[in-house]
Amino acid sequence: LGDVYKRQDYARRATDRQPGLAWAWYLLANARAMNGDIDGARDAVARATVANPELTMRGYAGTVARISGEDVASRARLAGLAGAGLYPGTAPSAVHQH
Repeated sequence: LGDVYKRQDYARRATDRQPGLAWAWYLLANARAMNGDIDGARDAVARATVANPELTMRGYAGTVARISGEDVASRARLAGLAGAGLYPGTAPSAVHQH
């Protein structure tokens, strides 16, 4: 999945260019959480919700799972959100707690 800082930069660029694209906000939230920026991740999730209230975190995660095709790939693409407790049904991991 590559460098998490690069992913964060790419996602930030996408949200800068298209702030109404909820998918990009969820990507940014995951990357921020992977980088330990939990407050920034929460902010990005909130912005995703504003951008498209119909695309819930659960809906986003379901789409990621379908696109990924493999459970391992899906979990990796949602790891930041899950580790920060931002994915439904997860609690923050010790790594992400401050």
